[in-house]
Amino acid sequence: MLAKDIKLSRKDNIREIIEKGTEIRSSYFVIKISPSDSDHTKFAVVVSSKISKKAVERNKLRRRIYEIIRLNLNKFSIEPAEKIVILTRSRAISASYKTLENELIKIL
Repeated sequence: MLAKDIKLSRKDNIREIIEKGTEIRSSYFVIKISPSDSDHTKFAVVVSSKISKKAVERNKLRRRIYEIIRLNLNKFSIEPAEKIVILTRSRAISASYKTLENELIKIL
């Protein structure tokens, strides 16, 4: 489980990051990055109901991505103080854990 101080909360204005952040696109994710006032990087994962109507599937994907972040945080080449929102694409729901992990490591 990802530590709470690494997760973005609602008060961190996820919507503002999505609208104004720098965008990186891949086949499974759209990643929005914005500078942060805090001293460490924070993450949020957004899985829309457009991806799957079943909450079980959306939550499973969200948990997988948070676990990938937790295990590979030191492998990402990101600045130490950023807010990162990971938006999933519809292809991600059927992708394997290893595929998602490789994709995130490659783009972050």
